[in-house]
Amino acid sequence: MPPRAVYFNSHLRRRVRPATLKRYATVLQRFLQFLAILDRPFYFGAISMENPGEALDDALSVYADFGNITRSVYCTTVSAVKFYYPAVRRSLSTADETLRGWAFADPSRHTMPCLRLHTLMLVAAAHEAGMLAAARGFLVQYAGYLRPGELLRLTSSAVVLPEWCPDYVGSPRAFLILGTPERLTKVNREEVVEITDPIGIAALRALVRTGSAQLVPLSADRYRKAFQRATAAAGLGALGITPHSLRAGAATQDSIDGVSFETIRARGRWRVESTARMYLAQANVLAQRALVQTATLLARGAPQLPPDLLDFDPLPARAAGGAPRR
Repeated sequence: MPPRAVYFNSHLRRRVRPATLKRYATVLQRFLQFLAILDRPFYFGAISMENPGEALDDALSVYADFGNITRSVYCTTVSAVKFYYPAVRRSLSTADETLRGWAFADPSRHTMPCLRLHTLMLVAAAHEAGMLAAARGFLVQYAGYLRPGELLRLTSSAVVLPEWCPDYVGSPRAFLILGTPERLTKVNREEVVEITDPIGIAALRALVRTGSAQLVPLSADRYRKAFQRATAAAGLGALGITPHSLRAGAATQDSIDGVSFETIRARGRWRVESTARMYLAQANVLAQRALVQTATLLARGAPQLPPDLLDFDPLPARAAGGAPRR
């Protein structure tokens, strides 16, 4: 655990999950052990130090160079330091610069985008393998910029289809309510996702019509394995894509299609502008690599989605507090 002399923001503490606190404690212990080996111990909250921010920034830089750690560990360590010692948050310029440089030099695998054509190829392959729930899930995740966990936590009761909003003016759109009072989203509040893509809405309607309480009735492990199986069957294994690639691909495809940055940021629900811009910058570079790698496959054009995969027939209004009426 971190040293006893710890100062942190009590308001921020209430927003951090126990699992995150546990990770913070683990990486901080490793960081302190590294400093002890170098004979450069630093005690959090040591107000006697003339410039603790500068000392910490320097120590983190040494840790990045000689600590034999991954980018993920380093990122978590920097976040933990800022959490437990908020007074130095603005003083860690070198550590922040190291993270930015590391992100561009070694982009996360999950940001390899799965563009529109790639997604359709995955969906067709999943359908051919009999994985209908997964195939529809891919379409909904792509259309809603959803993280895999967000999709798999959705219940059918959290879906609002266009036919249930007869007074809405404009093109048809569906809504997803992410999170519950008991289990909030990544930003610790309930969020609403809007889906305007007709294919995404049709896949969503097909999932709701099955009557399953869980919208996509698959565990995280089964969903991941279904994605891997579809990736191999579609000939996209060399791309190194993962389920999170559907979110990255949706944002990247919209960027390629000329959708404004503000709209993409709103759809992706990124709170920080710089984070969204870095995310898109990385994904756009990787998208070009993906297009080159799969040029032969893409030359065949978009596959036709099977009729039984989608549902364009409006569903009756939902019964109060229950599933849609049949």
